[in-house]
Amino acid sequence: MEATALCITLWVTVFLQLCEQKVDTDVWIEPSRLQVFEYEPVSLRCVGFDGLTDVNILRWNKAGKETCDGSIWGSLNETTCNIKSPYKEDSGDYWCEAGGKKSDYVNVIITAGSVILESPVLPVMEGESVTLSCRNKTTTSSFLSADFYKDGRLIRSSSTGIITIHRVSKSDEGLYKCSISEGGESPESRLAVRAKDSSSTLSPWIFVSVSSMLLLLAVGIHRFCKSYRHRVFLCLSTKTPGPADHHTVEARAVDSGQMTSAVVSKNRKKKGVDQSFPTAVYYTLGPGETQQQEPSVAEDAFYSTISPLKMEL
Repeated sequence: MEATALCITLWVTVFLQLCEQKVDTDVWIEPSRLQVFEYEPVSLRCVGFDGLTDVNILRWNKAGKETCDGSIWGSLNETTCNIKSPYKEDSGDYWCEAGGKKSDYVNVIITAGSVILESPVLPVMEGESVTLSCRNKTTTSSFLSADFYKDGRLIRSSSTGIITIHRVSKSDEGLYKCSISEGGESPESRLAVRAKDSSSTLSPWIFVSVSSMLLLLAVGIHRFCKSYRHRVFLCLSTKTPGPADHHTVEARAVDSGQMTSAVVSKNRKKKGVDQSFPTAVYYTLGPGETQQQEPSVAEDAFYSTISPLKMEL
């Protein structure tokens, strides 16, 4: 019973640890892009810090210096840093930290130019599709011819200003930018690709199913062994010794002058074995002879039946 309770306790503990959701701490940007036009309001929101009771313990950092402390250019609203009118000098790496946790940084680029590249803020997973678009500050036309570059090398041209990279891999990581004829060129932003974690694709319910089967199997084996030991002990405690050797003698007596024969059937115990094995012993007595009986054994029962046997002369 104690072993069963221990197994159940361990199973519940491991299950709770497995199913505990790990919340990553990240910085989200609104609008959702890494490049922002100068004077365009932008908000940085810290996620993964749920449960904070005092927003003052959350700090925003830019290039290692605390920022967004309610100064004229920014204000802190719970876990969001609002930059009302950013300048080019506000470009840099931003991250937040609280309660011993620190988010990954994001590189926010504030540009005074008229062209920006819209790309994912957070790293993308291998196998996903990524869309990159080139945006001109002075026009909203959907027919915007643009060229896209990766690490300074032209990779594709688009008449709509939008390209899609299907099934991205680690080889797609790099610095991307775009250019528009008569419009200019955007700054470079890094596209980060995260390797797919095979362990994260396993559902916790697979663990639950397998562990439940193993737990039931362990409990069943435990109960069977316990019951088997009980039956063996009961059998040994009620075993009685076997009966004594049984002797059967068949004899035929005759009148005087006749031969007498006897057949003796005895059960002998084999040394070291509980079972008895019958043994036949034959006697032939002539006239005037008498049967020499073996010394009697106190615990043996001996039975005889004698009948005459005639001899032909």
